[in-house]
Amino acid sequence: MKPTTRTEEVTLRALTSHTSVAPGQEFQLALNFQIVDGWHIYGPKKGESYLPTTIEWALPEGTKIKDTQWPKPHLVNSGETVQPTYEGTITVLATFIAPKNAKANSQLKLAAKVHWQVCRGIKCKPGAAKIETN
Repeated sequence: MKPTTRTEEVTLRALTSHTSVAPGQEFQLALNFQIVDGWHIYGPKKGESYLPTTIEWALPEGTKIKDTQWPKPHLVNSGETVQPTYEGTITVLATFIAPKNAKANSQLKLAAKVHWQVCRGIKCKPGAAKIETN
């Protein structure tokens, strides 16, 4: 279980709303990004001049993702484009629905591959992490 992982510029933590779930129950998982001062990452939508932050979930069979909520980004003008950026600490909130055939008090193992581009001025580099939780 790796609920926390870090690179030089970004620390990523997963926090769940429940330790166990009932069949069909909604629950949430927060992905908390702590970005080192002076650096930023981008929002989830692809742009012409940057790589978006993506989250690829690996979910137990029957588990569904209902919604993913991103905080409002800082909009930065870069030439002719506007880039949605995040600095400091941000939290992305994902809402899931437990499988209808889950046993009561089930502990579901969730995993995600998260990819981002982290930049400081004109210096940018890719970042990635795998995160797991029960």
